[in-house]
Amino acid sequence: MEGNRDFSDSVDKCFIMYDPLLKIEKLLFLLDNGVKRTGILNEACRLIKLGDNATLLRMVRTNYQLDDDDDDDMWLRRANARFSRRKINLESGLDATSWGKPIRREERRKLFSMLGELHYDYGDLNEAFRIFHEELESCTMETQVIESHLKLILVSLKRGKLEDVLQWVDKVRERGGGSMESIVAAKVTCACALGNMGLQRYKTAAREFLDVSCGLGDTFNEVILPRDVAIYGGLCALATYDRSEIKQGVLANNHAWRVLGFAPEIRKIITEFHKGHYTYCLNYLQSIKPNLLLDIYAFKHVERLFDQIREKALLEYAQPFESLNLDTMAREFNSSVSGLEKELVVLITDNKLQALVDSDKKVLYRGSFQ
Repeated sequence: MEGNRDFSDSVDKCFIMYDPLLKIEKLLFLLDNGVKRTGILNEACRLIKLGDNATLLRMVRTNYQLDDDDDDDMWLRRANARFSRRKINLESGLDATSWGKPIRREERRKLFSMLGELHYDYGDLNEAFRIFHEELESCTMETQVIESHLKLILVSLKRGKLEDVLQWVDKVRERGGGSMESIVAAKVTCACALGNMGLQRYKTAAREFLDVSCGLGDTFNEVILPRDVAIYGGLCALATYDRSEIKQGVLANNHAWRVLGFAPEIRKIITEFHKGHYTYCLNYLQSIKPNLLLDIYAFKHVERLFDQIREKALLEYAQPFESLNLDTMAREFNSSVSGLEKELVVLITDNKLQALVDSDKKVLYRGSFQ
């Protein structure tokens, strides 16, 4: 399908815009999910060695059973030595009081900030989180507090601690209110959306994604890009919004419409779905499903979101009719009659559809039946 090629091309073009660490995470995710594209592992190792993440290189060598490599060994020795020197220097600065040299609070904050970033770059996320928390306690200005919260949010995302992400989001929003800079607010909103999507709170995630500032750009590329925001937000909205919410919250919402403009094919799916063109929408979704199953954030939610979208399509399709021929409906939904009948029976049993299926006549009768 032409649309699928366009989608795949856009995914590939976006990849070069990600932060190196997220590129590495995505490459390793592809490997872990059976993608045997030539050079993935070599590219991941090359990117790792552009930075200082010795922890990650050791993990890759162990997990993927790589042969001993003199260049890797040399790089690891140098990375460990750089880390140790910097760590000793920064910790010595923090311990200056033990040498009779009082340290000002602002200087202490800066040292904690640099030490936390050192551990983050080295791949020690737990220690980075602890130190960034220490930095937060040493902040003297509101902008510093917000910055520290963002660091804690980032590390929580990387650690997969989604409840923690949402707690830090709440705290930074309480502190910043409506006075946060637009880019800072956009990052916080992205984190909130990802946290809610990760916890399967798809409707809340949709609202947050579609509220992200269109000026986000690549400022949060260690986590997400605007195209990702549009894809996740559009799919979550399509799965959970009713018709009036789609109309008011998406089609007639100028801001949400602009956000979805970063993934125009998703915007078109929503538009066509609202028009009742369910075959087109469901076919297109199936065509992009392989890409989404290889997305580091979306893969866990694709099946659930697609099931909810299909269920909504079935209910909306049936809504205007008193009776429906199952053969016709099955063709519309690319299903066998028996498969469609099973889907409808589940909806009836769950009280989502007031109807009766006549298996002999292959007809669905709408209404309440005792």
